Amino acid sequence: MIKLWEGVLAVPLVGTLDSARTQMVMESLLEALVSTGSRHAIIDITGVGAVDTQVAQHLLKTVMAAQLMGADCIISGIRPQIAQTVVSLGIEFGEIVTKATLAEALALRRDGFRFVRRAAGAESR
Repeated sequence: MIKLWEGVLAVPLVGTLDSARTQMVMESLLEALVSTGSRHAIIDITGVGAVDTQVAQHLLKTVMAAQLMGADCIISGIRPQIAQTVVSLGIEFGEIVTKATLAEALALRRDGFRFVRRAAGAESR
């Protein structure tokens, strides 16, 4: 976990993800949210080679668990191959905000930390 600024954590993931590792990520993130008092997290999967059904579901569960604790999350690093895999597996991210790159996730304006999905062409506040 990396504290980006007050109230915002980054969770850069690199390498192979499996059920055990994603469970550890969830536990670590939830503990870090509590210990730092953060209300926002960016889970970056740029360094993850592949995402299968179990890994995608664990990531979704991690975001939902953080939301239950009152935190907002973004998943960044969605490369074309991962996007195709997720779509072909029929996994829906629903209202979870996703960004293609970490840079896009970091470009969010700090005032209000609003992690909300915007319609195409809509301006950020």
